[in-house]
Amino acid sequence: MPRKPRRLLDTGYYHIVLKGSGNQILFESEGDYRKFLSYLYEFAARHKLQLIAWCLMSNHVHLVVLDTAQALSSCIHDLATAYAVHFNRCNGHSGPVFDGRFHSVLIESDEQFLSAVRYVHDNPQRASICSASDYPWSSYGEYLHPESSQVKTDVLFDLIGGKERYEAFLSDDSYGVYVFRGTSRLKDEDAIIVAKQLLGSDELSKLRSLPTEQRAHGLQLLRDAGLTLKQVERVTGIGRGIISRYTHA
Repeated sequence: MPRKPRRLLDTGYYHIVLKGSGNQILFESEGDYRKFLSYLYEFAARHKLQLIAWCLMSNHVHLVVLDTAQALSSCIHDLATAYAVHFNRCNGHSGPVFDGRFHSVLIESDEQFLSAVRYVHDNPQRASICSASDYPWSSYGEYLHPESSQVKTDVLFDLIGGKERYEAFLSDDSYGVYVFRGTSRLKDEDAIIVAKQLLGSDELSKLRSLPTEQRAHGLQLLRDAGLTLKQVERVTGIGRGIISRYTHA
């Protein structure tokens, strides 16, 4: 059965994730990173996609783009195909490089846009690799030097009040929790990250011993963030029966 076309709504801003097939490594060398970036800029220009933010992690890629030409699927298909040919040729690999079709989420508000850009740039720090500012394979630095940037920086700067507020914006926790939801279900590895961001590591570990009202509030926050009963049980140690009693989906 042919796939349904992607729904392209009015805003045109998307958060995109490409993953390695079976979580395989996508970049074996610095040359691989550079080749992917060259293809990214080439095909974005060809398909009239504007890059807002990007981050190349070892086994997945984050992009935030503006697609006014409704060419998102064609662009990502051409990018993934070209890079897969390079990767297989240069690394002696055979078979698929990327995990099927890319995942995308439509960005529908200023708040979601700001949170998505922060999330993309903060990936290396969230993965305990290094700080966002020290990671070489993201567009973080392009926002520090917009005069030579190949990404569209003005949208973010307009929303936060100028270039001089960029670094403060990235460290501002008031934007809340952001989780990429390319699928309807929150992944298990993201569930613990979300739980710690919402409640803090200390409060999460003490949730079982809190008074009933406080415990119920914490459990509901986790359910509202998209964690399943099983995931809440796993991250809190509280039984599903109790979670069901004090929360609603």
